[in-house]
Amino acid sequence: MDKEPSYLKVSLETLPDYVGDYVFLTVYDWQKGDNAKLEQELKEAPVWRSLPVVTQNRVIQVNVNDFLPGDPISIEKQMEAQAKLLMERFKK
Repeated sequence: MDKEPSYLKVSLETLPDYVGDYVFLTVYDWQKGDNAKLEQELKEAPVWRSLPVVTQNRVIQVNVNDFLPGDPISIEKQMEAQAKLLMERFKK
């Protein structure tokens, strides 16, 4: 059985096509391991800074290790964690 990656690599130019109303952001440099540099590059990019989700402060940074497993039980727990984060951050 071939295992396919569980992520989608998106260029900065096409990022607006994929971003929703809220973003759970985790930055992980799979090749070089320099997460801080990659995160800085993303956050300084004009495309990122111009996204409504960014300008309206609807980005929630999460730890990649908490959202990496892709088995059904982990995914269910990740959805629960995401719902909790949204409720805590945006409850009125």
